[in-house]
Amino acid sequence: MTATTHRALGALLRVVLLLVIAAEINTVRIALTDPSRYVATFPGATGPMFFATLATSLAAGLNAVLIWFRMRWAIGLNVLIGLLSIAMIELVRGPGSSQLVVLSTCAVTTLLPMILWHRGAPLSKHPGS
Repeated sequence: MTATTHRALGALLRVVLLLVIAAEINTVRIALTDPSRYVATFPGATGPMFFATLATSLAAGLNAVLIWFRMRWAIGLNVLIGLLSIAMIELVRGPGSSQLVVLSTCAVTTLLPMILWHRGAPLSKHPGS
């Protein structure tokens, strides 16, 4: 992989991670400030499922931050959170387009770090990676 390609893919990853973080903050904000709007989009997100969907959104946002800081173990967690998010959207009867968005962003935020960080050098200088 050329240095230019590596930089471009790194920039793409950072943009997608920022979008994930912003989307999850927005999701939680809407759920907390306008629950009726949230439930209108996810009709089954009432009672315990309301809080379960919020926890899943928070986990996705926090995991994007961990990937930003190159915590290798967060890649595996990313797959689990992505699958949980897709299942949760199905359980609360959310729009299918949301599942497609989760699937695509999960694929990008899982595969790009694997491609970018595998170069024969240490993957991260951050502790805990």
